[in-house]
Amino acid sequence: LAEMGVGAIFCLQEDQDAQYFGFEISDIKARCEERGDIAHVRAPIRDFDPFSLRLKLPDAVATLHAAKVACPGKAAYVHCTAGLGRAP
Repeated sequence: LAEMGVGAIFCLQEDQDAQYFGFEISDIKARCEERGDIAHVRAPIRDFDPFSLRLKLPDAVATLHAAKVACPGKAAYVHCTAGLGRAP
């Protein structure tokens, strides 16, 4: 991703999403810190829950903005699990 100009990974997954698929979000965050060229930022939002999305979206947008300011000229890669409910 860094080679593609990404400066931040913006994760909308909740911990239980990662547990279901058998990985640890902390491992991804640690790898990003180890590399030092991509920030890993989280704003967990419950999947397929419009109320959770409405409730948490303002803070998530502010967090995404702060991540973009911290890596000027770079893109932020926004992801959730399926790309449908939280990060369409």
